[in-house]
Amino acid sequence: MTHRGDGPFVPATGRRIHARTIADCVCRDNRVIHEWLVRDQAAIARQIGLHERDLAQAWLMQRGPIAKPPMPPVPSGYRSHIDTGALATAYRKLYEGLWAGRGASAVLASHDRAAILEAPAGQTLYGHLEIHDFWTPLLTALPRAQFALEHLTEVQRPGRNCSGHAMAGTGLARGSWALWRAQRARRGDHGHLPCGIRWAAHGA
Repeated sequence: MTHRGDGPFVPATGRRIHARTIADCVCRDNRVIHEWLVRDQAAIARQIGLHERDLAQAWLMQRGPIAKPPMPPVPSGYRSHIDTGALATAYRKLYEGLWAGRGASAVLASHDRAAILEAPAGQTLYGHLEIHDFWTPLLTALPRAQFALEHLTEVQRPGRNCSGHAMAGTGLARGSWALWRAQRARRGDHGHLPCGIRWAAHGA
């Protein structure tokens, strides 16, 4: 997309922008009736010449503290799907351990040396070392969070060559997708002043 209009992201710059957006939808009768949406605001900020911290500070100065309303309840009859396959279970245990404060060393054991992570601010991380270095400061800044797994699926990928995740005896590669959140109140960890404000981190 092209930044051609004035708005929340300062006056138009005319720059071309690429930003990832995740939409998790509940559909009924071929219509979207509930949607969870997140956009990489930091990626947009950096591509128009701003740092995401400066953009967030400008928004706070303009709008005051953010009072985000709670998410409405999901539609009746809807149930989150949690897969129990071997790969899906391995990812679940990894994220539970990360947010339980067991450290990021498990990332090195669970990720291939050629793994790729699409991270916030439009970053693409290559290899288990870069992925480990991404998680370490995040977990230090947001310790002992309450972790919840919203969705977890494991799918077969015919024709994909992925030796590390090949299903034994089938020749098929596997993929896993998870939607999770972690949250807690800020109570003065790591030198920050306690304020009791709840924060939440989301990932997919």
